[in-house]
This record gives sequence, C-alpha cells and structure tokens, in this order.
Amino acid sequence: MIPDLIYKLTRALKKPVQTECEVVYLMVEIRKLMDRREAERRKAVPEEDHRKLRPEFPVLKLFCDWAVHINIEWNREAEPLMREFDGAVESVKAGNGIPLSFLEFLSLSHLREQFARFLKLNELPTRLVEEGHAWDRFLDLYSAVVSDCPITYTNRQMPFKLISTLTLTKDMPREESYAFVRSLLGDEPHSVWMNWRIELTDGSIENWPFYN
Repeated sequence: MIPDLIYKLTRALKKPVQTECEVVYLMVEIRKLMDRREAERRKAVPEEDHRKLRPEFPVLKLFCDWAVHINIEWNREAEPLMREFDGAVESVKAGNGIPLSFLEFLSLSHLREQFARFLKLNELPTRLVEEGHAWDRFLDLYSAVVSDCPITYTNRQMPFKLISTLTLTKDMPREESYAFVRSLLGDEPHSVWMNWRIELTDGSIENWPFYN
C-alpha cells in the first residue's frame, strides 16, 4: 500500500498544482500515507506505549483533514492553532501589537516547513514547497477549498479567552480591519490571497489577511 501511495504522490507532485481538485487529491493521498506511516510506528513500539506517540506532522495533518471535512471542531490538532490566534488577538487588544513569532501561523510557514520535511522523509518531489510561486499558488487554491469550513471551538476543557471560530477564507476585508497587518509589512504594494476570519466570543468579527 505504501509503495502505491508513494507512486501516486510522486506523479501528482511532479507537475504543477493548478486546480482545487488537485489540491484535494494531494491532501487526501498525503493523509493516507500519514496513516500508513503511523501504523508502522505503532507496530515498532509496545502496545502500552501507543498513547505516548504523538503525530510527527501535526500541522500538516490538520490541514489535510481541513481540506476534506465541513468542519474540524473534533480535531485535537486544531487546538494549538486556535491557541496561537487567541493569544495574538489578546495581544493586539491589549495594545501590544501582533507577536512577530505569530507570523508563521498567519502566513502558514509552519505548514510549509512540516510539508517539506514530510516530502523529504518519504523521498517525494519537493518543488511544491521549495519554489515560491508554486507554494503561493498552492495556498491560493487551498484557501479556496477550505473557505467555507470553519474551525469551531467546542472543547470546554481548554477554554480560549477570545476566539470561538476560525476560518480561512478568500474574502477581501475592508482595509481598516487589517491596518496592523499592513503596518508590519510596510508600504510596498501587496496582494491579498487569503484571509483569516476570526469570530470572537462576543460575536464580533475580525479579519486578519495575509499578503504575498
């Protein structure tokens, strides 16, 4: 099964990703390969140690799941992402601005890093994550795929202070709603290609777009 998945992914990754259907196919096959690798890891350790195993690529796993579900409120891998956004919103509201370390979550550079490691580990083509224009095109298509699929927080055991829903959309928000993001990027012209839509627990909406 793993050789078949490697073969399919190699074929898919050798050519440019140009459609939303290709993005979905790619994420589904990657998720299958992840599951197979996870099964191998479990076989290599005693059964009593299975609970100690953690996903090797939690961010990539989350974004694979996000591409094929109408929501992922059940997914434990979503908690770190929600927590980072919750802390960043709190920082901005306190007048401290957005933490610079948070930009990797805003721009999905952490996804790119795990994606690259996964491809290299499985000896798959890496053009998608190494070439800037290929990665930008992939994210543009990916954000369109998940634009109607929110992450809704329902787990009361780990309450967030401010955020109730997080959605990656293709919306173009009003400029005043993302002035702090523009201030970080400077005055050069940028194009918006994805937008984080954040619904707060008080019912208000914030838009945090990312520019390439």
